[in-house]
Amino acid sequence: MSKVNVNTIEPSTGTDITLGASGDTITVPSGATFTQSGTMNASAITAGTLAVARGGTGTTSYSPGITEVDLWYVTSSFTETGMDVVTANWSRFPSSLGFNHMGTGMSQSSGIFTFPSTGLWNITWHFIAYHDTDANYVGGHIYTTEDDFSSEIGAAQAYTNTRGGASSSTVGIYVSTIFDCEATATHKVKFYTEAQAATEFVGSSTIGRMTASFTRLGDTP
Repeated sequence: MSKVNVNTIEPSTGTDITLGASGDTITVPSGATFTQSGTMNASAITAGTLAVARGGTGTTSYSPGITEVDLWYVTSSFTETGMDVVTANWSRFPSSLGFNHMGTGMSQSSGIFTFPSTGLWNITWHFIAYHDTDANYVGGHIYTTEDDFSSEIGAAQAYTNTRGGASSSTVGIYVSTIFDCEATATHKVKFYTEAQAATEFVGSSTIGRMTASFTRLGDTP
């Protein structure tokens, strides 16, 4: 093996220098320091581990953080007794109210929401309800499925007592869960309201009174 001792290498013509040929490996030996004063293109890094201390993940692959955020709302009020899925008047929260979704966004049909990609998703369900009868409670529920709603999973629920010594009151419900969407064709979500007596669930086209949010937190485990 031959050895060349020089202090500086410069091109004889032009401004480009090539080290080695296609398929070669350029080795910086242990104990040596490679100092980069100019510009290095990150796309040239195709393998290996970038240390956490250098902004990496400590792994040989990298998945970006939050890539999907979506917000939907119900634009009209309705009155219900008992427990039922909210199927109508869903719309993506508009830019006129200060929101622009990130990523592809959710899709919805008759109250069933489909995820744009697999991953761990944070889901919230919030609404306002008003009743003028002597009802005992109002509840909100998030139901998920892993088989396209051949069966369903009660992922989260919340209740509030509405009586409070009066026959009418306005209440708010907030529910949240984290769902592992492993397959977009089968793993879906829908939202329920519940009331012991006739109750108005308050929607609006100009303010977020009944909303569902979706945030992709990261890859499925």
